[in-house]
Amino acid sequence: MKRGIVATAISAGAVLVLTGCGGAPAQPGSLDKPSSTSPSDSGAPKVPTPVDVSQYVQDPCSLTPESSMSALGLKRDGTDTVGKRADGQPNKICNWDGSKGDSTGVSLLGMGIDAQYKKQKMIHFYTKFEPTTINGYPAVNTTKANDEKDGRTSLTIGLNDHESADVQVIARTPGEAKKITDAVAKAIVDTARSGGK
Repeated sequence: MKRGIVATAISAGAVLVLTGCGGAPAQPGSLDKPSSTSPSDSGAPKVPTPVDVSQYVQDPCSLTPESSMSALGLKRDGTDTVGKRADGQPNKICNWDGSKGDSTGVSLLGMGIDAQYKKQKMIHFYTKFEPTTINGYPAVNTTKANDEKDGRTSLTIGLNDHESADVQVIARTPGEAKKITDAVAKAIVDTARSGGK
């Protein structure tokens, strides 16, 4: 299963590198610099309370606590380094595998969620593009229709203006894939907001 997760994660990370500009003030425990308003041409929502996740770039497994993952029947299966992030750093993907064939990959992309919006607007990269929120943080489901039927999901969560998390899931059924994706995404946001405490 790991190979499918890695291949999908590479596709999610192969996006435009974008930057933002000033906006609303950051909240306590979040980044020192303010959140930016989204570029008017991307249509992406801004991150209301940006969080600093730089400590997880080289260890994305720390974004998903073992207790949360074991509750989903997933065990850590190591970290792959595949290519580079949008900011040029090595792209680390944390892999979690289940006994029934489920597999989950988590990585940080090195770019804000507006890059996904920009790519979709410019070249219609995704066949499915559904904005949503995870515990108040902007996210987008970019699962392809055929993948969804096969129990695969892809979700990007905006964590600050220059960083977003990517969650790739392969499961036995679409319902199981959605359940795992939602739980993993919420665990990522909770961990990022708490600083791993």
